[in-house]
Amino acid sequence: MIHLHPYFAAALFAAAVLGAAPSCLADAPACGWTVIPSPNVSDQNDSVLSGVAGSKPSDVWAVGQFAPDQNPDITLTLTEHFNGNAWTIVPSPNRNDTGGLNGVSCASLTSCVAVGTYLAGSLVVNKTLTESWNGNRWSAGPTPKGPSQLVGASCVSATDCWAAGNSWAPAGNTRTFVEHWNGARWAAVATPNAGPASYYDNPVAVSCAPTGSCAVAGNYGNYGLNGISKTLTMIGTPGG
Repeated sequence: MIHLHPYFAAALFAAAVLGAAPSCLADAPACGWTVIPSPNVSDQNDSVLSGVAGSKPSDVWAVGQFAPDQNPDITLTLTEHFNGNAWTIVPSPNRNDTGGLNGVSCASLTSCVAVGTYLAGSLVVNKTLTESWNGNRWSAGPTPKGPSQLVGASCVSATDCWAAGNSWAPAGNTRTFVEHWNGARWAAVATPNAGPASYYDNPVAVSCAPTGSCAVAGNYGNYGLNGISKTLTMIGTPGG
């Protein structure tokens, strides 16, 4: 069951995936951070990374999108891997010759999921794009019916991953959208929305604990004339 929650218990889901960070003062220069060069598909067109996850310091994935030409409306998926020394581009599939990845989560060296969107149909609408890593290659999975996109992902294990984003209502506004991966397929899960039915609800991040609880964060609002964006949080106890 997933329900709206009046506050976001961030501490419950905090985890140091790649090891504890050093104690730093806010104004300390760099404080242990180093810029590591990462490859671009082309120096002439845009390349963007928007999600990162890793199972250990020598196994980190970053996902995003790149523009294959000067048309900013068409992008392709971009996945890069860090082996502890350098970043390299790893091939990833697209759908309908388009794609963009927003989030990634890894349960192990041989199990990751990446989520995003692609353009489909004569009306050029966004559809959900889901991909999985099996230790050798990325492969695209089936997508749900209707216009939708996924922005964030969180895996507890290879057979328990959650992704959050939004879908489009018939009126044109967005609604909360959550999917679950059981190791074989993705399935949409019913979720609530904040505000009136005409509002836009946009989850952008999800984090899940081994105990079975998940938290989703994002924004909602009417986004019309003088519209105000408000915080959106949901706490879920899937199966509870």
